[in-house]
Amino acid sequence: MSIVKAVFAVGNDAYDEDFAFGYQQGLPWGHCKEDLQKFKAETENSVLIMGANTFTSLPGKLPGRIHCVLSGSGSFLKTKKGDVADYVIHGGGLSAAIGTMQATHPDKNVCVIGGKGLLLDSINNKLVDEIVVTHVYGHRVYNAPAFKCDVSLTANEFYDAVLSYEYSDFETIYIHDNERVSKLVIDRYIKKV
Repeated sequence: MSIVKAVFAVGNDAYDEDFAFGYQQGLPWGHCKEDLQKFKAETENSVLIMGANTFTSLPGKLPGRIHCVLSGSGSFLKTKKGDVADYVIHGGGLSAAIGTMQATHPDKNVCVIGGKGLLLDSINNKLVDEIVVTHVYGHRVYNAPAFKCDVSLTANEFYDAVLSYEYSDFETIYIHDNERVSKLVIDRYIKKV
């Protein structure tokens, strides 16, 4: 039986209480191969549900995954490479989109991957069975944030959302060859029964 997951990453910073979430239509920490590999492993062979801004920020469609975009505007959406989504849903909300994707692809997991509003909606309304969040830690920089961001997730928003889930486990990956990222901590939460 397939499950519904929220899969996303946030930047942890020693000098900021909020979590960096996005920067100029991309990731605040830039390219980090270990982060991208973990994301691929979590979302492989699944249906990805995302908002329009998340989809248009992708370099192209992610191989081996079905792309479903929720868009209120109904505009024609493309990735940076010009790919179009497999599904574009106008209206009905996230819950309806999840139900439609589960019915259409019953053998695949459904992963909500962003933006911030969809992720919080999926978690706060208990639409996901599992939360997989990667905390990206930057190298400490004296009196300066490790990551620039123009979209952040406040600590209160994050912890209030995951409070209704049960902490399951974590994995730590130390990064040695990235000038911006020092480690990843992948936390996993499951829906309380």
